[in-house]
Amino acid sequence: MWMHAGLHLPVARGHVHLDSISCLTNLRRLELPGDGSADEFDGVDVELDAATNAAIAQHTQLTRLSLFEVDVSRFGCGFLSGLQQLQELSATLSPAELPVIAGLTQLTWLECDWWQPDELQLQQMMPAGSAGAVTSCPAVRALVTKADAPPFEAFPGLEQLVQGSGWQPAAFTSLAQHCKGLQKLHISSHVDVSMSNLYGDAAAECAAAVPSLSALQQLTWLSFVPNDRAEVAALAALAALQQLRGLMVQIPARWSQLQLSDLAALSALQGLKKLTIELPSIKAGSNSLSCKEVQQVLASVRHVRSVRLYLDAGRVPAAEEVVREARQANAAAGVGGPANLLVAALDPGGDYRE
Repeated sequence: MWMHAGLHLPVARGHVHLDSISCLTNLRRLELPGDGSADEFDGVDVELDAATNAAIAQHTQLTRLSLFEVDVSRFGCGFLSGLQQLQELSATLSPAELPVIAGLTQLTWLECDWWQPDELQLQQMMPAGSAGAVTSCPAVRALVTKADAPPFEAFPGLEQLVQGSGWQPAAFTSLAQHCKGLQKLHISSHVDVSMSNLYGDAAAECAAAVPSLSALQQLTWLSFVPNDRAEVAALAALAALQQLRGLMVQIPARWSQLQLSDLAALSALQGLKKLTIELPSIKAGSNSLSCKEVQQVLASVRHVRSVRLYLDAGRVPAAEEVVREARQANAAAGVGGPANLLVAALDPGGDYRE
């Protein structure tokens, strides 16, 4: 027998016979991710065979299992049901897998690439008469989503949520309705990729979805990628979010209609203690980042204890000069500002996202 506490083994197309992992003992962490060889139009293309699933099921002491970009739909994920020590799981899931997930009572962290089958597929996958039911998974506290929004009614105990891709705005109404204990929410983009036109009705729908967050009265930290000033104004108008202590706002200039000066509306969120602003595409010294708009924003959020402004590394020195001029101008006008202000290089993996 091999003694091994953890194993990370990328799986490529055709490499699906891994039943030899049953030789390992004391395995606590097992990661069998797809190796990235799938064509982007093919989607998930790695399938583990039944023998491999059976071998995984033997490791009942596992606390973490990653099957990211691996399709478990062919044989189902019933083999997971015996892994009662499992605390973290990464997998592609559909409604058919939720009963198994619900039975993993120690599972508190779930990363899922959610797959929503059509009605006929769902009827074939689910037991007769249960296709419309949603199984509750109350143990899950943290959820990381990679694709479509999952059914939030399945996760009533959710405290942290990371949204990895665009959803239709209606998903946030469902989130606010079913996950009222949510404390941290990271919204990477609440626009579905099919909503390529952010003008007119689509933009109005996005702005209309923001007020649904008012139901999240336990929310203390929010990461947000607004499309325009209407969404920022809608967020700032939520009196119920006065418990919000940390806010991260990203302005991706390649498609956003938002200007830095629009963030002045955040003055209404008087409970804020930390504000992080990401400007990955802004050029300091150009019309996109002016001393005047920096003055306006800093004056509006002077109640915030700590403000962090992140840009691409090469633009930091010029941005520091703009911020210095803005603070001096505010001081000369008798206008205060945040006590702690930092301009730094953007780090996609930085802990300022926490």
